[in-house]
Amino acid sequence: MATGTQSLNTLLQRATIDDHEEILKACNASLKQSKKDPKTLHTKAVALLKLDRYDDALRVLEEGGEDLKSGASLERSYALYKNGQLSEAKDIAQGISDDRGARHVEAQASYRLEDFERSARLYRDLAKTHAPIDNEENDVKINAGAADAQLEWTRQEHLRPEKKTYA
Repeated sequence: MATGTQSLNTLLQRATIDDHEEILKACNASLKQSKKDPKTLHTKAVALLKLDRYDDALRVLEEGGEDLKSGASLERSYALYKNGQLSEAKDIAQGISDDRGARHVEAQASYRLEDFERSARLYRDLAKTHAPIDNEENDVKINAGAADAQLEWTRQEHLRPEKKTYA
């Protein structure tokens, strides 16, 4: 008999599921057989994030144990950010090395925490590399401009290395 993870993996490999509600249903069915399967819980958390159900995603990640929390650090950081737990989101994102998504979450959390210098620096670094996701380049430029504007408005323009337009 196949385990819950094997059944879920088989289902997801054979299907072209773009509907995150369907993925969530498949995860829930799989979890009836294996309640603590980390891969299924991770998949469920991602589906919940895609459905903008940040509280539910965070609950799944928190209740899934330390292995899940460490294996899904980016997802956990993002869920915390979306739930307004900015300092914790920033701390977790900082602990993720060499991950563009983590830098983006860290930059956003820094901005909302009014650490405009850190946010601007992160966005400048992100702007230097190719954005693999459609429209991310525009988001980075807009957010970099906003962070730089905040530095000027808070009379910290000396922290900007150069004036640059992001148009």
